[in-house]
Amino acid sequence: MVGAAHGGSLTVMLTAAPGAHFSEGAPCTLALTAIGATLPRSAFTNGDARALDPRTRAFDATYTLHPGASASAVQAHATFFTCTEATCVQEERDLTIPLSATRDPP
Repeated sequence: MVGAAHGGSLTVMLTAAPGAHFSEGAPCTLALTAIGATLPRSAFTNGDARALDPRTRAFDATYTLHPGASASAVQAHATFFTCTEATCVQEERDLTIPLSATRDPP
């Protein structure tokens, strides 16, 4: 018998390169896909991000691990615009975040 799965939370932080900042008016999106877990929410936009400073945006998400899953992760795809004084550039980033949580004993 496998114990009940518990969840956790994660934060995806996007940081612009030195000398650049996030464009306030341009779209910023984050799409999450879970493996071995459930996400109550998988799509995020500008209004969901916390602006930690002009160069950094943070998105918060929660998850619940599937009982008995041998491995759990979240795949993230971010699309955003960063700007310098000379230009604005659309950027895309992909990353995989391993997940863990405390499980009840069997």
